[in-house]
Amino acid sequence: MDWGTTMRRLSIVSLVGAIALGSSSVAAPAPPPVRIALLFGNSDYNLNGQIDSAPMGRYERDLPHTCQRVAAIKPKLAAAGFTVLDYCNLTHQQFEAAVDALKRKYPSMPRGSVVFVYYAGHGSQFYGNPFLLPVMFQEETGPDAASEKARLRYYRLNADELSYLFERLPGDPGVVALVSLDNCRDDPTGDNGVYNNAVTIRSPDNAIVQYATSPGDTAPDDDSYAKALIAELDSRRDVRDVMARVNSRIYRQYVDGQRGTIADTYPGAGITSLSPTPLGLPGRTSPDGPTWALTPSPTMAGPGAPGEATFRREGTPGTKLDIFWCGGGPERQRFAYAKTLAVKIAARADEFGIGRLRIRFLSENKNFHQGFNVRNNLMRYDPKQPAERALLMKLSAAYPDGNFLPQPGKGHGGKDTAGYVSAFVCSATISS
Repeated sequence: MDWGTTMRRLSIVSLVGAIALGSSSVAAPAPPPVRIALLFGNSDYNLNGQIDSAPMGRYERDLPHTCQRVAAIKPKLAAAGFTVLDYCNLTHQQFEAAVDALKRKYPSMPRGSVVFVYYAGHGSQFYGNPFLLPVMFQEETGPDAASEKARLRYYRLNADELSYLFERLPGDPGVVALVSLDNCRDDPTGDNGVYNNAVTIRSPDNAIVQYATSPGDTAPDDDSYAKALIAELDSRRDVRDVMARVNSRIYRQYVDGQRGTIADTYPGAGITSLSPTPLGLPGRTSPDGPTWALTPSPTMAGPGAPGEATFRREGTPGTKLDIFWCGGGPERQRFAYAKTLAVKIAARADEFGIGRLRIRFLSENKNFHQGFNVRNNLMRYDPKQPAERALLMKLSAAYPDGNFLPQPGKGHGGKDTAGYVSAFVCSATISS
């Protein structure tokens, strides 16, 4: 056998080996998404083994139903495929250990994963800093009690600072965290909520943080928030829709005089562009309707086309509202819903304080390549305009089938939008 033949055979053997090696190194299938829930309830604040009817010394007063709320939420999440870790009566050190354990077990998570955190117990918002109060926490009464900086330092050393939890939640792409806080947000140190009300809580980019009450307020001594949450924990529903529906339920209770405060929801900056993520394990049909195939209908769009219309003219007194419906996917259904919604709002426009009202088409190209990045139903207001937020809370509660989640945002190009709000009908599922 000559040298050339030998080399050709060796080359063939090497090639076959390389192909075999390559086939063995093909990337393994992506790991399936996970569902993990941490549920906390603090009830016996002096850990004496009973629920006292009055505060004991410097300890917070006991709360009789918080651990029962955790027990009621647990089976709903377990049925949705969550691994549920539930805790009752944790000290400051035990709370941090539980949160640290989550970070150690899941330093990263596959795309499509969901982390759900629920807390029921005492809480406060101290000079704009939100805290959860662990059992055995005692209010500062020493010589530094009059010093704002000293009291804040005391809280950070002895209470559960919400930022500690935020820093340990997974931030991987395509992973969402839901944080549901069933606690008070008043300030027992005398701040009287003035500064609290001026502070906007910054949520992690991939999280939705929802309080059972407004800044500076105490939570009702009932199970109204937990019951609203349990009613909406449907495993097939998109996580954003779940929190939007809870928000609307609580607002309607407030309007009806059943509770004295509204829920307060803070979506992170990346929640808008999150792909559809069901609360439970993927692969199920949403109760709000089917997931539609891509059937684009470009003839509906454009100036003067059926997809755009004005329902109240320019110059009409009130806040301007544009309802955008997104192209791609079930766009005909989105258009039909946007048009129906505009008709309904127009009939009550004076009641809401709505001026000019239009429906507008948002193409896929403009949505995903020009800075909108909207994948679900939402409403946007100027963060500098609290009256606009109040308006959208009313609208989202008045039309709960839309699953609209009000959130702050800037206009196109980062412009301020005082006197203007917008709604987006962009969900992959359309309410029936």
